[in-house]
Amino acid sequence: MTQADQTLVIRSQSGDRAAFEQIVGQTARLVYSKLALDTGDRHRAEDLTQEVYLIAWRSIRELAKPEALRAWLLAIAASVLADDVRRMGRKIEKEYWMRCADCRSPTGRR
Repeated sequence: MTQADQTLVIRSQSGDRAAFEQIVGQTARLVYSKLALDTGDRHRAEDLTQEVYLIAWRSIRELAKPEALRAWLLAIAASVLADDVRRMGRKIEKEYWMRCADCRSPTGRR
């Protein structure tokens, strides 16, 4: 990471949105590529990438080492993806039980 990149992080930590937009411009391809590879779905990867940057903007002040920005963003991406997989699993399970009129849930209830 260059000194200019570290300066962008420091400025973002002070609330400078323009600096954060530059960070997004410089790192979005990395984050999106990782999520697209992991999901196999470019539309889902786009949505998750947006979520990563919303979380990053809200918590950039917590980034102690500006030089670790890319690793930090990828860690957020991994967390966002894990949350999405859990949500999708619950949604699929709920849809299954709602479609299955004669089925009983594992607890014995309908």
